[in-house]
Amino acid sequence: MTALYTKAELEHFLQLAAQPADGSPDAGDGPPGVTTDTYTVGHKVVSGWLLDAAGRTTWPTEYASDVPPQLFAWAVELGAIVHENPTAATTDTTDKTTISWNDRRRVEAILSRVAQWSRGTGFEDAAPAPPAPTGCFPPVDPYPYGRRW
Repeated sequence: MTALYTKAELEHFLQLAAQPADGSPDAGDGPPGVTTDTYTVGHKVVSGWLLDAAGRTTWPTEYASDVPPQLFAWAVELGAIVHENPTAATTDTTDKTTISWNDRRRVEAILSRVAQWSRGTGFEDAAPAPPAPTGCFPPVDPYPYGRRW
């Protein structure tokens, strides 16, 4: 699977401290970083959203080493949204503090832009051929002089 962004890039974008190599929760100064498991699942979610919006089933092999800048930007922003609000909640209240998110509109805007970019650059996969009929069918008589049963 092509890595659209790395764990370190996501942590840098979110301005989080990197997780220690031993996996302990002590990340030093600042908020804790992104765990490897969280990064892996979030990356799969983002990749699935972008593949669907782009009309593709897999990423091209050349993206393994060089992801286009606009695709990277969309992926990191979607990764941040997934990390910050994985359940797509609209509000969260704790005591006297209420946090509200308006991420759904931003996600839809990004995916719409990915679809436009994909169509404009010819990036989407070729449409599959329509399925051919199978079986044995008699030839069709011309209209209106069909067979009389």
